[in-house]
Amino acid sequence: MAKRSEVAIFYRQISTWQLVLYFGVAIAIAAFVSQPVIWEDTGLYHYSVIRWLAEFGTVPGIALLFANFGFTSAWFAFAAPLNPDVLAARASTVANGFIFLLAVLQFGLSLSRIWHKQAQLTDGWIVICYSCLLPIILATDFMSIILISASPDIPALFLVIATAWTLLLTETAANETQESTKNSQTVPLFLAIGAFSIKLTALPLLFVTGLWFIFRYSLNPFNPRWLLHQIAIAALFGLLLVPFFLSGIITSGCPLYPSGAFCLDLPWSPDRETSESIAKSTHGWISWYGTPPEGVSPLVWALGHWFKEFGNKVMVSLIVSTIAAAIYLLVGKNRHRVVSRWLIALAVTGITFFLFTAPFNRFVLPYLFLVPALAISTYLQSFKAGEFLGRLKISVQLFATGLVIAAGLFSVLRHFRGPESDNYQKGLHLSDCLG
Repeated sequence: MAKRSEVAIFYRQISTWQLVLYFGVAIAIAAFVSQPVIWEDTGLYHYSVIRWLAEFGTVPGIALLFANFGFTSAWFAFAAPLNPDVLAARASTVANGFIFLLAVLQFGLSLSRIWHKQAQLTDGWIVICYSCLLPIILATDFMSIILISASPDIPALFLVIATAWTLLLTETAANETQESTKNSQTVPLFLAIGAFSIKLTALPLLFVTGLWFIFRYSLNPFNPRWLLHQIAIAALFGLLLVPFFLSGIITSGCPLYPSGAFCLDLPWSPDRETSESIAKSTHGWISWYGTPPEGVSPLVWALGHWFKEFGNKVMVSLIVSTIAAAIYLLVGKNRHRVVSRWLIALAVTGITFFLFTAPFNRFVLPYLFLVPALAISTYLQSFKAGEFLGRLKISVQLFATGLVIAAGLFSVLRHFRGPESDNYQKGLHLSDCLG
């Protein structure tokens, strides 16, 4: 009954303009993601795997037909019932559009709380993060074409932000009330496990969140009994990954495919050369730039070519910003120092992991904004910037309406814009893949 009353109260608080705003945002996002899919990986294997799952479920040894079919993702399973054969690939971007809508709504809710002087540290942090991430995803070709696809990169990106947000929310609540419920402690771990089941690149997120759960909320982390208690709970949550591991074993014989770790010798297991080739193509980035001249280190050769790209130069500048923000949070006066350490650990682990494995912007992007956003939101909170924003004469309704109109116009312009990038010219259309 309590839950029903809460729902009823929430429903009565929704105004007409909020409903109009919600549907306006949803329609604008739907129009944006309804553009033709030109991301190569979706034509190559994303949509094919989704259709296999929709028609036949998990198929033993399917990686032998095509190595990329062995990639397992909970996101493909989620998208499978949303892509019936009758729609002929026209709904392949629904899943990514849905999670993008959730991110925009969270951004809007936090922005509304700031305008109404009800903001917490987490509201400022999420607004700063999404103010950086959402325009990058929408306006840059390298991210927008991934959004308009069935790629699990998009949910993996947003789940990094969502997990860090729940971790920050749990820590700030614990600092203010000196208590934290077990339920709130398990939410970040649950989200991190979900992110890992969607994309193996969420390993840094799962690793740091697991350590946070085990050590931060043991009543006495130096007491083996309490430590084992937390480890047991974390292992229990880890059982949620069993279907993911079993799916990998069924399709390729490897629970962490394309990684060769823990592979089983099964009749349908790919040969070692194939597995190593796929693994090298996903996280052996030093070999991507060809053979270096004699006497030149492969790492130095690869770094030289990698740094020539403009996006990678921006990545380096954001890494420097992360270092500066981390110093500010650790050295300056900061009552959120504990959570700052964990977010810094998450950012450092994620950035380091991808620099050594696959330094793609789409993988490392969320980790680059975690610490700078926290430093900025902490600084603004110390000066009560929320009161300043509350004095602005622009109403939240007018601002939000303008945001929706701008998003709608942007979607229309993108929809009717001709192909510009090299990615479009070399992209594989879904119709070609299916035909």
